[in-house]
Amino acid sequence: MSGETTQIIGWSLIHFLWQGLVIALLLQGCLAGCRTAAGRYRWLMGGLMAMLAAPLATAWLLSRPEVLLPSVQAALLPSGLAATADPAAAAPNGLPVSVSWLVYAWLAGVMALSARWLGGWVWLERVRRGAEPLSGDLSLRCRSLIRRVGVSKSVQFAQSAFLAVPMVVGWLRPVVLIPLSTLTTLSPQQLDSVILHELAHIRRLDAFANLFQILVETLLFYHPAVWWVSHRIRIEREHCCDDIAVGIAGDTFGYAMALTLLEAERAVPPLAMAATGGVLKNRVKRLLGQEQRPNRPFHLAAVAVALIGLMLGGGALEAMASPPRAATPSGVETTAPEAENETSGVAVAVSAESVSVSVPPVSPAGSSYIDGLASSGYANLSSSELIALKSVGVTAQEAAEWRKTGFPLTASQMVSLHSAGVRPEDATGFANAGLPIKANDLAALKSVGVTADYVRRMRSAGFDTERVSDFMTARSVGVTPDFVAMLKRQGVTDLTPSRIVTLKAAGVN
Repeated sequence: MSGETTQIIGWSLIHFLWQGLVIALLLQGCLAGCRTAAGRYRWLMGGLMAMLAAPLATAWLLSRPEVLLPSVQAALLPSGLAATADPAAAAPNGLPVSVSWLVYAWLAGVMALSARWLGGWVWLERVRRGAEPLSGDLSLRCRSLIRRVGVSKSVQFAQSAFLAVPMVVGWLRPVVLIPLSTLTTLSPQQLDSVILHELAHIRRLDAFANLFQILVETLLFYHPAVWWVSHRIRIEREHCCDDIAVGIAGDTFGYAMALTLLEAERAVPPLAMAATGGVLKNRVKRLLGQEQRPNRPFHLAAVAVALIGLMLGGGALEAMASPPRAATPSGVETTAPEAENETSGVAVAVSAESVSVSVPPVSPAGSSYIDGLASSGYANLSSSELIALKSVGVTAQEAAEWRKTGFPLTASQMVSLHSAGVRPEDATGFANAGLPIKANDLAALKSVGVTADYVRRMRSAGFDTERVSDFMTARSVGVTPDFVAMLKRQGVTDLTPSRIVTLKAAGVN
């Protein structure tokens, strides 16, 4: 690689530091006004394409100085290089050491990531070849699902003992791999929904988009904005496929429960696409009515403007390309934080005063079922708890009313009580009747027909006790307030709850 080529590559990579930041900021503004997963996905893919095009365009401009205006050339290159129009003449040894080492470090990173992707591909190929084709009724069901989704290309279905979650492997000849454990864990309807999700990936040609993402991540791995955009693309891609699967299957809660059972924390190779991709909790919340929207980076925008001004002024670039001088004021250093696959925002650190500004993760907004539960004191519920509450019909208002009764019910207790027909007013009635009960007593009282009115009338007749079990036993054997009053009129003595129950069970009338 010639010195001039290395110089061009190095400065193209440096300029992408601010170019990628500008693209990410513009993209955040566009996402803030988009209300659909499909729309956000298109914006994000366009932003990733722009990120790949930015360094390529910069390299092309640097390699053709005759097409550059003097002002543009001065902005793209340090003053010494722009004046000579000969990049190799900027340093005695031909090339600034910092830029050359930057290119070598970049090449090392590209090779390391390429080896990682290659290892993942080899593993997937081994799993695909070891899978057994589906047969029988399950194969016929999968073929019918292909027609329902509208996939025109040939799709193979296979079962594998080496996987934990279903996934799609392959680009031209896709294969849907289904773990043996999934066939026994999910119900037939839930399994159909998960397979519809995988077929949606095939219909949308997501495998090719994923391959493009891997290419951009490999070439521009050093910029956190690239990883943020790519991470958001994977999230919105799963949302799009969720919408297709639910739209065809028509069972939102069953599908959400299937996602929970598949345990999204299981590792999935980046080259494959599984139904458990993205952030599972957020996907389940979205299916239950909680739409997440990107936030607006107001504070980050101010930092971005300052960085762009510094870059275009040439001061930071000249400091990176030239050896340090004896007497220079403290410069401004920009730091690109380490990229992570689970990054949920763009972060920038300005080390001149050790000030860091970051965009916080996307947070749920707007009023919804989940917001109502949170305001009632039931925040941070798990995916399975949210699904169970919604599926049995527990409303946010009912949860708030339970909180007012003074019973600290858990989500599972609310589900059980609601399924048993117990409502908050039942608990309030028992409290007004003076019967000290616990949350676990409510369902038992309901099962034998003990009501607050029954407790009040029994006590008025002379059935004097505060034990819940006494009222349940009395109701079970048919003791009524009239029976207790009759015993008192007959002059029966020692009318304890146990004696009254014994007399009724003996057939006294």
